[in-house]
Amino acid sequence: MEITVHRKTFAGPVELHGASGTVDGAGSFRATIARLRLADGSVVVDHEGDAYASAASFPIGKTVLVSAYGHKSWEGALPVGVATIHANQYAATAVGQFFLETAGGMDTHRTLKAMHAAGVASEWSFGFDVVDQSTDYAEVQKFAPGARRILKSLDLFEVSPVLKGAGIATQTEDIKRGQLGELDQQIAAMRQYRDFLLLVRKMRSDGHLDEDRGDQVARNAVRALLGATESLRRTA
Repeated sequence: MEITVHRKTFAGPVELHGASGTVDGAGSFRATIARLRLADGSVVVDHEGDAYASAASFPIGKTVLVSAYGHKSWEGALPVGVATIHANQYAATAVGQFFLETAGGMDTHRTLKAMHAAGVASEWSFGFDVVDQSTDYAEVQKFAPGARRILKSLDLFEVSPVLKGAGIATQTEDIKRGQLGELDQQIAAMRQYRDFLLLVRKMRSDGHLDEDRGDQVARNAVRALLGATESLRRTA
């Protein structure tokens, strides 16, 4: 079977709406990826002229990859997380976890978290194949006046944060802080140790510390820094 992948990436306004699913744990997030109906029950038509038949239009419970920003994983960039698809009568959401152990996952998490904290909405999109749809004019206009088609069943492959999405009111709804990765911890410890050695050398050059005493202080500092790094890893 030939699969034609579509992406909901376009220019669109930003609003804040509720979403289903829970976010729990460092690096986790919840994002609205599509709006189905407004609070008054009216059907939403997105910027590509699509309307969704119901929550069942989405593969609820399916786990998909989170693509690198702007769907770049389709071009070879490594995925930055995983997410599970949820939907109700009002919205479809992705609830997932960024790969904080990778540079791409950590960078995406930090960027979206900073945007969220600043009150700047990050829009979302998704890659999908149409399983079932209707383009019958009478049916479409009766269901959603002004739409070009009704999407009745989709198969999603990935979700992605984007600069502008085709969907209405897509955005990051919640995002948790991330733990320091192992590489971040090592870099921080090395910088602290470097700064400490510079201080020891300066004390030696100023005559405040003899060579034997400086070596002992340095060894003690290494043990202290390793212990602090381990404590930071456990509590971050």
